[in-house]
Amino acid sequence: AIDEGVDWMGSENKMRETDENPSGWKCSLSRVWHFGKCTRPKLNSMPYEGVNPVSVDGGHGYFLSKKAMRGVAEYVDAMYDLLEKNKFVNIYEDQMVSHILINQGFLPVDYTGLNVFKVPGITQLAAQNSCTLMTGELGVSVGKRLTKMGHLRQSTGINMYETIFGFTPMNIDERMLPRSLLEVGIQPYVTREEM
Repeated sequence: AIDEGVDWMGSENKMRETDENPSGWKCSLSRVWHFGKCTRPKLNSMPYEGVNPVSVDGGHGYFLSKKAMRGVAEYVDAMYDLLEKNKFVNIYEDQMVSHILINQGFLPVDYTGLNVFKVPGITQLAAQNSCTLMTGELGVSVGKRLTKMGHLRQSTGINMYETIFGFTPMNIDERMLPRSLLEVGIQPYVTREEM
């Protein structure tokens, strides 16, 4: 495990605060993020319609234990034909890996150390649709954990990294790193010569 009981860790930044529902949070997956980035022209104008599970952000990097990696490999072996059939639907790698991990019994832990989605009553079915989850009855419990996560991010400077250009990007959500890495002197995105 990455840490005791932690097999999947990253930055939860798909949820945004809102007044629209009792949880206080909503899913804000961008379905057009890939526009202009695909080599297949058709995909550049087709909004994402793939899986949308609870997840961590692939763009910020995430960590998987050997156990979690084994789970992904076993799923891919067993479901290869289905994955191949939908390869131009499930084009977001972080969403697809999250979908697989949830099917294999894993839930993500945020870099703050909070397992935001581990609430009483959570099921694989609920975890496979993060937008529906936040508007359902479990959303309130998840929302409380998301709020706690946000407070930890604001109050814990040890989870931020600095480059030669300063804190970049400026958004605090994008500066999160695991405490364990910083405690042993590792700062991703900073070269050895700059540390």
